[in-house]
Amino acid sequence: MARSKDKRFVISVPEHLAAHVNTLCEAEGLSYSDFFCKAAQAYLAAKSREPQYATPTGKDELTSNPFYVFSEWSSTADCVYDTLR
Repeated sequence: MARSKDKRFVISVPEHLAAHVNTLCEAEGLSYSDFFCKAAQAYLAAKSREPQYATPTGKDELTSNPFYVFSEWSSTADCVYDTLR
């Protein structure tokens, strides 16, 4: 039963997707409402995150990145790139 402050939606999904959702809901003991609420929360959280960068910073620059051998990697010029985040 829906809580009084919940908004009700009627959605349609492709049959193959519905089968996957059904299997997952049964396995995890979720209702369809719980599943789609969690899916919407995950989607919105992913959209609101800051972009993730693969470039290491700080101590990671010297230990996990092969580009530290370039003279500008740890120079003052390199610090400019770190501030662009």
